[in-house]
Amino acid sequence: MTRNQKVIFAIILVVAAFLIFFRLGRQDMLGDDAHYSLRAYGYLDYMASQKQTTPLQWFGERPGWSYLSFHDHPPVYFFIQHIFFKLFGDSVVVSRLTSALAALGSVLVIFFIGKHLGSVRLGLAAMVALVLNNFFILNGRIAHIESLLIFWFLLGLLFLLRALQDSPRDFKWAGLFFGLALLTKVSLLFMLPALLLYFVWQRRDVLQKKEFWLGLAIFVLASSPLLFYNLKMYQARGHFDVQFADLFGQSNRDWFNLDGRVGGFHLAVRDTLAYFYRGMSWPYFVAALGALLFAVWQGKKNPLWWLVVLGAVLTAMFLMYVGGASRWLAIVTPFTALALGGLIDFLWDTKRLPIAFASGALAVYSLVFIFNSNHALAASRNEFLTSALRLENYGYNQLDKWVDRLLAGKTVPLQTRDAVSYMWFLGIEQDALPFLRDKTESGNYNSLIIYDDAMNWFPAIWALGRHRIYDGVPSMTTTEFEDWISNAEALKFLNSLDFDRFYFIRASEALRQNEPEGRKPAEPLELMYKDQSVKPEVIHNLQGDEAFYIYETEEIRL
Repeated sequence: MTRNQKVIFAIILVVAAFLIFFRLGRQDMLGDDAHYSLRAYGYLDYMASQKQTTPLQWFGERPGWSYLSFHDHPPVYFFIQHIFFKLFGDSVVVSRLTSALAALGSVLVIFFIGKHLGSVRLGLAAMVALVLNNFFILNGRIAHIESLLIFWFLLGLLFLLRALQDSPRDFKWAGLFFGLALLTKVSLLFMLPALLLYFVWQRRDVLQKKEFWLGLAIFVLASSPLLFYNLKMYQARGHFDVQFADLFGQSNRDWFNLDGRVGGFHLAVRDTLAYFYRGMSWPYFVAALGALLFAVWQGKKNPLWWLVVLGAVLTAMFLMYVGGASRWLAIVTPFTALALGGLIDFLWDTKRLPIAFASGALAVYSLVFIFNSNHALAASRNEFLTSALRLENYGYNQLDKWVDRLLAGKTVPLQTRDAVSYMWFLGIEQDALPFLRDKTESGNYNSLIIYDDAMNWFPAIWALGRHRIYDGVPSMTTTEFEDWISNAEALKFLNSLDFDRFYFIRASEALRQNEPEGRKPAEPLELMYKDQSVKPEVIHNLQGDEAFYIYETEEIRL
C-alpha cells in the first residue's frame, strides 16, 4: 500500500470503530438479544419459560451433551459472550462486545478479500461500502448472532480465495472458519450453496484436489459438536434443535410457540425487499442493486466475481423462503459491499470526478442515516433520514442500572435462595443451578421485587430475570404475586421468608403492552402505595421521559 492508502485505511477503521462503539449502550434489549445474553452470562440454556423449554427442564439436570450447543442456536456466540461477561461483568455494553468486535474485524477482513478480487483500492472501497451499510452497523451494535457469523464467513471466504488462486493449503483454514461459522449460526447453510454451485460451474478442478477434501473434512470436524448435539436430542426427544426442526418440518411440544415457523413453501419477496431498503436506506439499496449487476458483468472477466453474485442472490432467496426477520438479512451485506467496492474501483480511473462526487454524496447521506438510526438520542421519524428498524431507549437500560445499584455488593440469604429455587425451579436439581448455592450462607439482601407484567418481556428478563436465576434474588410479576397471595399456603410460605423490604416497579403508560386482558394486576399495589402516601422513585429514559415508578415499603397491606 502507498502512504496515502495506509492513511485512508486507518481513517476507515477509526470511522468504523466510532460508528460501532459510540453510545453502544443506548438502545434497550428489545428482542432476542436479551435472552441470548441471559443464557450466555452463565452459559446456561434456560429461557425461564414454559413455552420454550430446554434440556434443563426436560431432565431436571444438564446432560453432558447439552453443553455442546443450545436448543435454538449453536454454542460459539454464547461461549464468547460468556467469556466477556466473566472478564468485564454483566452489563448491556458488555453483552454487545462480541458483535461489536466481530463487526470491526469484518471491516478489516473485507479489505483483504477486496484486495484478492482486484486491488488495494478495491479493498478500501469495499471497506467504505461495508461501513456505510446501516444494516451492518446496526447488527454490530446489538447482541445478535449475525455479526459474528459474518466475521467467520468472511475469514473463510478470504482463505478460500487464497486457496483458489495460488495456495491450495489454505483450504484447511477455509474449512475451519466455515465450521466456526456453522457453530455460530445455522444460517451459514443459506450461504454455502453459492460456494458449491461455483465449484461445480466454474472450478470443477478443485474437486480433484486432496487439499479441498481435507478442508471439507476439517469443516465437518469443526461442526461435529452441533451434529452430535442434534443426534442426542433426537434420541432423547424425537426431534432436532429449533433450527433443524424448522428446516425438516418437525413438530413438537417442547417449544410450541416456535412450531412451524419454516414449514411449508412460501416466498416473502415483498417483506424481504422492504427490510432491505428500510435497513440500508433507499439510495444505498439502489446503488447495491446496480453494483450487483456490475458484478455479473465482471464475472465474465474474472470468475471469482461469481462468488459475490451467487452469494448475494442465493442467500437472499433462501431468506425470502424462510421469511427472514430483519436481523437475518445482514448476512447479505458483505456481498453488496464487495460489489459496490468493485464498481467504484472500476469506474475510478475513467470517471473519477463524477464517481468521487456520487460516492461522497452517498457517504455523507449514509453517515447521517446511520447516526440517526443508531446513535441519536432522538431522531426524525422520516424514513429517508432514519431507518424504520431503529431500536429505541425506553428506559429499560436505566432500570437495569437501578437494579444493579440496588444489589451491588449484596448477597441473598441461603434460605431465600432455596425458596427461589423451590418457587421457580421446581423439578430442577440444585446441582444443575450452582449459581444459587455458591455463595456464603449469610446474606444482607432479603427483599422482594414485584414488577409490572405489562413490561416488554425481553428487557425485563435481562434486567430482573438474570438476578433471580443467577443470584437467587426473589422477584415476580404482578400476576404471579396476585396468584401467590390468593392462596393461603403460598402466602404463608412467602411470609416465612420474612422480607425486610418490598419494591414495586410500575411501568409508565407508554410502556404498557402486555396487560392481561380484562385484568390490571398492578393497580391494587399502586393504589396501596398511594394510600400510604409513598412517593415513587422515577426512572427516566435517555430522552428524559418518565419510564418506571419504583415504590419502596417495609410491608405490604392490601
